[in-house]
Amino acid sequence: MRQYSIGVFLNIFTPDTTDWIRQIKFIQSLQGVEHIEILLEHPYLTKKHLEILKKNLSEYRVIVHAPFMDVAILSHHEAMARTSLEILQHAGKVGELLSAELMTIHAERYPCFWDEIQARDTLMKRLQSLVLSTSYTVSLENLSLGGAVQIPFPATPKQIISCSQILPSNCGITIDTGHLLKDNFPLKSTILGVKKNLKIFTFMMEKKEQRT
Repeated sequence: MRQYSIGVFLNIFTPDTTDWIRQIKFIQSLQGVEHIEILLEHPYLTKKHLEILKKNLSEYRVIVHAPFMDVAILSHHEAMARTSLEILQHAGKVGELLSAELMTIHAERYPCFWDEIQARDTLMKRLQSLVLSTSYTVSLENLSLGGAVQIPFPATPKQIISCSQILPSNCGITIDTGHLLKDNFPLKSTILGVKKNLKIFTFMMEKKEQRT
């Protein structure tokens, strides 16, 4: 007897139902799909949204992958952790309305001044509050040490200079030369490109940060 289920992701990144339908039609064209994992990065669904999903996913088992971009349940900022838990709780309610079997979550990253025990114990405490808010299984996913799902900005010289040209009043640019060097970007041309709005730059030398 087969002990696994064949499934695919349905990415809900925006409230654009046209994109959802496009993905669903592709999924329906595939043979042997048994479950759908909804990547719910946009969890604020209306009644109409839910009706569309229920109608089109009725023949599949459903699981939910909770939002993880900008969600930080291991933040040392209590307000950030609370907000993150609220987002996950909301996603959990959506999953319940879609009759999902479980919801997978990411714990994401913890501060460098915590140790692993503090991170683990903090996670368990916050995870308990999430579990108590939903009626179905919450599942914690392991992560890659090098994983990155969001893009640093501004990072390249072009991005930095472009931002410097349209800054609001009373707003400047801080150049971290260590970041530019790490990514093998040119220092001089970048600094000259933002010199009108340059407020401060950091100079990295011998593993010590000096500000000029």
